[in-house]
Amino acid sequence: MPYRSDTLYESAVRTRKAYAHPRATLEEMRAYALEVAFSEEEWDEVIRIFQNHWQKGDSFLKNNNWDDAIAALEKAYPLEPMHEGLLFDLAEAYAQKWVARRRRRFKQKAIFYAQACLEANPANRKAARIITQLKTAPKRYQQWFTARRRKLIFRRTIQLLGLGLLFWGGYRFANSELPWAILKQFESKDEAPENLSASLYKAVYFDEGSIELNAEAITLLNLWVSYLKADKYKKGQISGHSDNYGTPAVNMQVSTLRAKRVYDYLVQQGIEPHRLHYKGYGDSQPAYPNDSPTNRALNRRVQFVLRAFE
Repeated sequence: MPYRSDTLYESAVRTRKAYAHPRATLEEMRAYALEVAFSEEEWDEVIRIFQNHWQKGDSFLKNNNWDDAIAALEKAYPLEPMHEGLLFDLAEAYAQKWVARRRRRFKQKAIFYAQACLEANPANRKAARIITQLKTAPKRYQQWFTARRRKLIFRRTIQLLGLGLLFWGGYRFANSELPWAILKQFESKDEAPENLSASLYKAVYFDEGSIELNAEAITLLNLWVSYLKADKYKKGQISGHSDNYGTPAVNMQVSTLRAKRVYDYLVQQGIEPHRLHYKGYGDSQPAYPNDSPTNRALNRRVQFVLRAFE
């Protein structure tokens, strides 16, 4: 037997698919089933299985239990897919389920089975009525967007916006350049000598077109080193600037190299690299108008900017 290892139901479903006449009833298939090795008793059992599923689904349908009705009826459907009574019950079950739950797929299923029922018997007026009612039914959207849910969505939206602003503000604060004078109020007077603290107000100046440190710059940087060693909790950014002589790209490169030169010097003097960060700004942040040689010289500078406290 080709279906010896399968269940009787699965064997019957495969036999139905292999049969060349999809409109045939199980009784009309008997000769073919016996030919492919079903016995009379086995085929009678297949018919009983079909009738049992159909009757069970019809009983569930009469009690408005659509889910169980559909499960039982769709179990019987592969055995005899053109059975008029079975197709009508499936169409009715899905139609009632659509009325109760308003899901598009239930409506589509109901129309599909009703049309199959009409194909089996074009005179079935009940199936035609189901198709007409479903296709002409007004659209009714599910009322899930209730006042309570609107309030909940609004509250959650405000909370998420608040958290977003909080994180954004924290990020901007942590990554912004905060002038020393703004944060000086957080210092205690005995952290470092006053002359060392004042040294961080001063800028390191460079000659035109140069990135090398002159004697005056080294003297000032040594004060920076003393202050940073006196307070090991301070972190800062070394900001490089240039005058407006030259192209913006060249000025950006020169200002970055000047900041890097100061950074390297401080690290060489024993300041931990993780406490420092350098960045060039080119000629985008002049301290004075670039309208005279004196002012341009004052703009060729590197400044120490306090970043954050630990």
